Formats: sequence, C-alpha cells, structure tokens
Amino acid sequence: MNRADTSANGSSGPRRAHRSLIVLIALSTVAAGGLATAASAPPSPLAGLAFAGSALLLAAAGTLAVRVVLALERARRAVQPRTAVEWTDLPLLSRMVGPARKLQRRDGRQR
Repeated sequence: MNRADTSANGSSGPRRAHRSLIVLIALSTVAAGGLATAASAPPSPLAGLAFAGSALLLAAAGTLAVRVVLALERARRAVQPRTAVEWTDLPLLSRMVGPARKLQRRDGRQR
C-alpha cells in the first residue's frame, strides 16, 4: 500500500472509496457517450455489439457507483453522531418565531 494513501490513523478506506467513485463516474460518462454514439450509428452487427457493450458497462459502473455512495454515507453516519436540531439552531426559523419564550395557558399558568 502506498504510504500517501493512509491517513494519520492508518485508515485508507474513505480515500480509496472516493477515488473509486471518481473512476466509476468517469467510466459511466464514457460508457454513456459510447452508448449514444452506438445508438446513432447506422444499424449493423458492430453497432449492436457496441451498443450492448456500452449499455452493460454503463449499468455495471452506475450500479457500483451507487454502492460506493451508499457505503460512504453509512460510514459518515457511523462517525458523526446524530444530534437533534432545535428550532433555535436554525437562524431563519428563529427569526420567524422570535425570541424563545415560555408558552402560557389561557388561565395565565405556564406550560
């Protein structure tokens, strides 16, 4: 393993996954271009093979890219604890609601 691929804690997974995602997206783009070219070509057995190969490559690369994105999202959620968001943490909502105040019942007692 290349020393530049490891982070301070020895984990190279996220960096490798991001690199794989970039390669898969580039491969999907090339396959989509090949698919469009093969679709616009005059009908022939070679055009059919090019269309089928590009379609398979696009499907495989797209599926793998989605799997990498899902794995990265699971890893991100595992690292960052989920916190509840209070309405006071949202600037736009806090401006709309106004300053925080205690709610009062009609009889004057606080809730």
